[in-house]
Amino acid sequence: MSLRKTYRKAVRDAFDAAPEFAGYAFKRVWVRGVSSSDLPAWTVLTPDEDISSTAKHLERRTSEVTVILKRAGGEDLDDVLDDDAELIERVMAEALGALDILDAQATRIRPEMTGEGGETIGQVAVSFTCTAITARA
Repeated sequence: MSLRKTYRKAVRDAFDAAPEFAGYAFKRVWVRGVSSSDLPAWTVLTPDEDISSTAKHLERRTSEVTVILKRAGGEDLDDVLDDDAELIERVMAEALGALDILDAQATRIRPEMTGEGGETIGQVAVSFTCTAITARA
């Protein structure tokens, strides 16, 4: 299994086990114009991976792992997203920290709010950078 698949599976398993996310829909792909009836929902992505040689037969792979959570909300949506971000960061840190890799560090939290279809929809993206040494393919 590729490292990216391993990261996504570890995070998904951790979210599935976390009671705080019970009832949240997992989406592999976001559809434009998401409605509040589809929320809360989340996904996990590995949008970027850098590869560099460390020795003749080894590579250093640095991957970005991002969880995006979307939810409908009201005037306090920014505060709710901040709370979501803290919880997501904790769950991701536990899941990724349990893997046999060099490092997993939180690197970015990106909240955002829009008025999609007359509803206030917010999302927060929490990213980690994971680093591993692997045998060169």
